[in-house]
Amino acid sequence: SSELWSLGVVLYELMALHVPFHASTLPAVAMMICGAEPAPLPKEYSRAARQTAMDLLQKEPTQRPTLKHLLREPSSESDTWAALVKKQVDKLRSTSGTETPPSSVVSPHGSC
Repeated sequence: SSELWSLGVVLYELMALHVPFHASTLPAVAMMICGAEPAPLPKEYSRAARQTAMDLLQKEPTQRPTLKHLLREPSSESDTWAALVKKQVDKLRSTSGTETPPSSVVSPHGSC
């Protein structure tokens, strides 16, 4: 679950162009991580992308999405995050010529 939190930090930084938790010292950064919420992400990104990044930064690990959830099949046309991920996974599969499921590529244990 800490890997997914780290993914949230990277995703947040890519979207906001700054880290979600900033302070002048390492102990202060740790305090911000434990007690502060990151600023909202720019509205130029879809609600689904912003929500996913913020969900990945949940303090409580059980409240974060799982890898399986992130790689799910789209449930509707409005499920933009899953549709985007599916498109990228399909693209990777077509260029690599393999039918390896994405979960076994990302997770060495093959589980989420």
